[in-house]
Amino acid sequence: MLDELGDLELVHRISTMLIGEQDLAALYGKIVDAAVAICGSQFGTMQVLSAGSDSEGSAIGLQLLCARHLPEDAVRFWQWVSPRP
Repeated sequence: MLDELGDLELVHRISTMLIGEQDLAALYGKIVDAAVAICGSQFGTMQVLSAGSDSEGSAIGLQLLCARHLPEDAVRFWQWVSPRP
């Protein structure tokens, strides 16, 4: 069962910490850590829709910004996900 008050307090603490955060990697990590804690997940990730490049030039795909508790091979696999087969 979710502890709603505890979850709200966690979100508030994270929000307060994020106000002064200058390090994007740390910022993403704190957000994913909070999401994992609130959801009771075994792992969590944050991805962004991004432009990159491939053998055909530019491509649009999902770029992994942060991962928590994933095995290294999963982190490598999800580093860049293209909609192309």
